[in-house]
Amino acid sequence: MNISELNLSVRSYNLLHRKGIIEAETLLSMTDDDIIGLYNGRAAIAEILEMVKLLREVGAERLNEYLGSQRRKGSIL
Repeated sequence: MNISELNLSVRSYNLLHRKGIIEAETLLSMTDDDIIGLYNGRAAIAEILEMVKLLREVGAERLNEYLGSQRRKGSIL
């Protein structure tokens, strides 16, 4: 799954893209410390860590379904 499908903010998406992280699987292979080390901006890192947690919980294949249901409820991350 491409990171563009993760419904991240522009800041978080750009951070990952600049660092060469294009696939969600790459994020899943990283530790929280690896992700924190990418950048010192708290909001972007917090959002990325939350998305990784969500990916681990629901799985990449079910993420779009999950995000769609959260959008309908009005609560995403």
